Amino acid sequence: EAYTLDYTFENVNNGQELNVGFMGGFESRCQSFTPEADANLRKVSFVMFKKAAAAPDAEPFSDMKVHLFASVDKKPVGLPLKTVVVPAGDINDGTITTVDFEYDGLETGITYVLAFEPVSVWPDYNASSMYNTYAIARQTVDISEYAARLNADYSVATGGSDYHLWLKLDFVKAETQEGNETLIDFGTFEPGTGGLGVGTMDEIYRYQTFTADQTGSVEKLSVHLNRRYENQPY
Repeated sequence: EAYTLDYTFENVNNGQELNVGFMGGFESRCQSFTPEADANLRKVSFVMFKKAAAAPDAEPFSDMKVHLFASVDKKPVGLPLKTVVVPAGDINDGTITTVDFEYDGLETGITYVLAFEPVSVWPDYNASSMYNTYAIARQTVDISEYAARLNADYSVATGGSDYHLWLKLDFVKAETQEGNETLIDFGTFEPGTGGLGVGTMDEIYRYQTFTADQTGSVEKLSVHLNRRYENQPY
């Protein structure tokens, strides 16, 4: 079943577009969104303006990275869950650009963040006329989500809930797996008394990836630990 989150508006040429792609806190622009159903993201639509440089020898328009983040307080946290790179030639100037964005397992009521970051980020915001740059369409209006500009490390430079980007997100609702149970089992060997150290200064963590075969929640986790006693302190 198809499902859409719609943050679009008619007058994209309202003069409120926001520059994106400069060092010093203008590296990317983002907005949070909160699915109203368990859903799998399929398409992201946005409006970018291409601001051509006056200089004939300016660097060409950059490709654009579209990032999906988890969030805390509606702000991006950690590394992107997924990134799609959109070629510059596929980005329309002042009209809708739609890209395929396949990501499954978004949860009802959990807030995520989409961010837009040019592959090439230019050094001087005050000299924007020297570069072929982008600006993303926005509208001033109070909404329950949060939009912001981001630093290079994806921390928030400034932002607020008094405007939003032109965005349209297309999903398919996740099929319910209620009542179905599955087991992912890596414990197919005798653990013995050895193993890998964990919890010391040079072995702080150990981790293991796994791939779910259906949408759902983790109910139980079993792990085998051996205690190791050392004479020297850490």
